[in-house]
Amino acid sequence: MIVAVDLVHFYGQERVIDGISLQIAPGEFVALTGESGSGKSTLLSILSTLLHPDSGHIFIDGQSMETLKDPNRFRREYIGFVFQFHYLIPYLNIRENVALAAPKRSGEEIMELLERLGIGAIAHKMADEVSGGQRQRAAIARAVANGPRILFADEPTGNLDSKNSEKVFDLFRKIADEGTTLVVATHDRRLAERADRIIEIKDGRLV
Repeated sequence: MIVAVDLVHFYGQERVIDGISLQIAPGEFVALTGESGSGKSTLLSILSTLLHPDSGHIFIDGQSMETLKDPNRFRREYIGFVFQFHYLIPYLNIRENVALAAPKRSGEEIMELLERLGIGAIAHKMADEVSGGQRQRAAIARAVANGPRILFADEPTGNLDSKNSEKVFDLFRKIADEGTTLVVATHDRRLAERADRIIEIKDGRLV
């Protein structure tokens, strides 16, 4: 479970997160929505431990994020990230990009994951040789390769057309149904409807 208590964060003099408290249950698929500048991406960054709030507290499975002795290890073991840009390494092929993030996985396991996400046939191709939708699915494969308990995604369909956006959210729905907790920041209300719960943010507060 993710528990946030009275989160506050500033950028300069601007209070971008203004006293947010929430809980996200294990295995829940949550969509954070709101207009550009509402604070949803900042909140996602705080919940995912990439950004420290100026005040407030985050607990994941009962563990305080303030007292972590090894935050990087915690992220590797608990958390997966998907961003708006895929950040694939251009001189590696799709399979190699995913394998690099999961050194304990066998080649067969990596290929099984790619097949499951519908990109096994392009495993040997470089990132610039495949479509935007395929690159984003490769980024999702990389994010889930280590079996994270929680997957965070920040505007993962922002650079995709409607057809590929639908495919990505279909994948998220499937991953959530298999037990992974998903927290996705998106401006696309239609796609957010796929989630179990929508949390709307306006001016740094929950609506």
